[in-house]
Amino acid sequence: MPTTQDLARAAESAYAMSKSGKKSSKLENAQSLAPDGYNVMFGNKDMVHMSNDDGHHIIAHRGTDVSGKSALGDLAADAAILFGASKNDKMHKRRTRKTAKIVKSIKAGNPDAEIFLTGHSLGGETSVHSMHTNKTVRDNVSRHETFNAGSSPLGVDLTPKKGSKKHDQLMEKSTHHKVKGDGISE
Repeated sequence: MPTTQDLARAAESAYAMSKSGKKSSKLENAQSLAPDGYNVMFGNKDMVHMSNDDGHHIIAHRGTDVSGKSALGDLAADAAILFGASKNDKMHKRRTRKTAKIVKSIKAGNPDAEIFLTGHSLGGETSVHSMHTNKTVRDNVSRHETFNAGSSPLGVDLTPKKGSKKHDQLMEKSTHHKVKGDGISE
């Protein structure tokens, strides 16, 4: 089972996919940052999927990368978070759809597989969006950990009603870490 440190490394590895260059070298870079024992199975500009021999899978959403070729889209998604409009943002919806597709594929191949979802900054918030808005993701992710996930200072969020099944499920599975020294938190 991946540790919190493993999930943080996985979230970091997702940044390799937004850099310029050949897809094969991006995947190699993501693999070099992956937690020990995990192999990158898939990667695109939004996320990476990795697994190990124990049937554990990590899906890591990439955070804001203003140096990558996705900078404008990242900043638009950050603005959507800032103004409390993430549920209508194209990137949030696209990442949720892709996450659900990966989850379905994993479970079709191995119904006993354990799936872990993570992300940093923008990636933390898009992973939160996936958990909140997609039942397939929520029901099949074993643990969800974010690192300095973006949020709206306006207090607009996707929090379900306390005591609801959805609320209890999210509270049981999700941990949100705030890490000092990260520019996003400052």
